[in-house]
Order: sequence, then structure tokens, then C-alpha cells
Amino acid sequence: MIKVHVVILGALTRPSGKDDFEHEVSDGTNLEGLLLALGYQPCHLRFIVASVSGVRQPLGYRVCDRDEVVLVLPTSGG
Repeated sequence: MIKVHVVILGALTRPSGKDDFEHEVSDGTNLEGLLLALGYQPCHLRFIVASVSGVRQPLGYRVCDRDEVVLVLPTSGG
């Protein structure tokens, strides 16, 4: 098992009720697996932008122990 630090920004739902928390996943888990483990629905994953240690990553990116994963739901408006 590995631990990742998750930060949620913007209008994205906070599964744990917190903006900033640690989450444990299996070694080899990718961002898609992390998002599913957090409770996000598969049909919504394409709208979530994830960055790891400040670099935007695709959902197939495998997270490592102690990675900081920042999740945001981009929005726009006028």
C-alpha cells in the first residue's frame, strides 16, 4: 500500500469532506484508480484535471508513495 496526499480545488466534490487529506491505495494504482477509489463516477473522470507534484498528468499515470495529487474541475463562465 502507498499513501498519496490529495488536494481538491474549486467546485469538485470532496469525497472525504476535506480539501486536503492523505489517501491509501495499492501499489501500482493510476490516477483513474485513485479517482474511482475516492468515489468519483467513471463517466465524470474525463472532466477532472489531475496534477502530480505540479505537473498535469493523464489518468493512466501511476501514482507513487507520497505523491501530491491536486484535483480540479475546470469551470468557466461570464
